[in-house]
Amino acid sequence: MQDPDLMKKLLAKAANEEDGHILSIVTFGGGARERHHIELLCDAGLMEWRSEQVARVTMEGYGFLAKSEDTDWWSRFTEGLKRTGDILDATRQAAEVVRIVGTMTGG
Repeated sequence: MQDPDLMKKLLAKAANEEDGHILSIVTFGGGARERHHIELLCDAGLMEWRSEQVARVTMEGYGFLAKSEDTDWWSRFTEGLKRTGDILDATRQAAEVVRIVGTMTGG
């Protein structure tokens, strides 16, 4: 099962690390659930493994984090993820809906 809030938390934690934006699962204190979600983030290209225990945020991951600050986008993303189960598809759908709404409202 995918937990979008945990994914966002893990990305933010890694992005805020001082050592080159590297997240050590051992240092973070994560277990199987956290590792699974980091693997999902890696599958989506939002993080990448550097070693067995260390992953880093990719440029796409930083973009995802920036978009996730927009509450409308985040809401659309989580709805899409629940519906499709596909992180990349949910990201694209959320961006498209927010873009369309923005053009309709002049934003």
